[in-house]
Order: sequence, then structure tokens, then C-alpha cells
Amino acid sequence: ADAIVEMNAQFDFYDGGGLDQCFLGAAQISPEGDVNVSRMSEAKLTGPGGFIDISQATRNISFLCTFTTKGLAVNIDGKQGKISIQKEGSVKKFVKKVFERTFSGEEAVRRGQKVFYVTERAVFRRTSKHEVLELIEIAPGVDLQKDIFDQMEFEPFVSPDLKVMDRRIFLDGKMNLELFGSLEERVKYREEDHTVFIDLFGISLLSEQDVAWFADS
Repeated sequence: ADAIVEMNAQFDFYDGGGLDQCFLGAAQISPEGDVNVSRMSEAKLTGPGGFIDISQATRNISFLCTFTTKGLAVNIDGKQGKISIQKEGSVKKFVKKVFERTFSGEEAVRRGQKVFYVTERAVFRRTSKHEVLELIEIAPGVDLQKDIFDQMEFEPFVSPDLKVMDRRIFLDGKMNLELFGSLEERVKYREEDHTVFIDLFGISLLSEQDVAWFADS
């Protein structure tokens, strides 16, 4: 479905928690998960734009950025499904203290938001279990000490279940993801009133292949 709305109504939608998920950038990230996007240096204020409205009420937030910046060169091996850092950026993004706090990790925990910090080589999250970011995934091919810990100004908590990212992310070609599962997984039967519930969220029948998938399910 498409909708054309006035800008003020759009921001009312943001502020009212209408978004299930959002993907935002990050200039700096602190140990507590605070994010700065509004001040690029102590002397340069750029402002947050709509960042605050979008991030404050969205239930699931992913901050996307490179691990370092200014000169970073990354090689992606599409055959082996791994990466290597050819040249490290001269500016670190994971810092002890951000120039300005545009997003509060502690406040996000208080509100019950799920927050992830995704880079080309590592994935972190902020939860109530730890007062600092938790490292939960690393990219295949990177060195944990040299490429991650040495490029941060603080020490994250390392998950005891630390995983390697899915190699398909870095391989050439399609990932062949099964995004929606089978139709059988989407059907629930309530015996007390003989009611069948079918979850069709995200399903669009736009081609013969789509119809075939639906029929086979």
C-alpha cells in the first residue's frame, strides 16, 4: 500500500511509535551505546534532523556504519565469503565519549527498545544485562584482536555465544534466504471455536513463481 501524508503527520507517526524497525547511521558510538550523529567534531555542529524523532519511539533499531572511517579500505572475497582489512581508517567510531549524545543507550534499555550496532566486521547490541556494548558477531576473515579490539577506545563485553556472520553475506550471488517460511508455519488453529488464523504478512503474489510457492506451501 502507498500513502501520501503531510510532514507533520509523518512525524506524529514516528513520535507515536508507528515504526516497527528503523535503520540509521552513526558517527560515534560510546561504551554505553550512546550514538552521535549531530556533531562531527567539537567545533562542527550539523544537527540531528529527524534522527531523534525516528529513534526515540521505534521498537527495533539498527545503527549501521563502518568500524572506522577516513581512509578505510576493505576487501571482500566473494569466492571464500570473508573479508580482510586492507587499510584501517584513521578515525575510530567506537570511542570512550561521544562529542554529543544524540541517542542514549541507557534510555533505550529503560524503554525496552532492541538496539543493534552493525558494521562491516562486527555486530554489537545493548541490553539490560550489561552496562556496555555486547559483541555478538564477527565477520569471517577478521582478527578479533587486531581488527576489532585494537580499533576501539573501550573494551566491549564479548558474548559467550559469539558467532561468525553468515558467509553468504560476503559471497558473490544471491543468499537464497527463506524470509517468510512455509504457509504451514503461518497457520494456527484454535480448537475451542474452530477458528483458523492465517498470517499473510509480507506475502505478495506478483508472479507465477510466487503463486507456485503459495500453492506448494
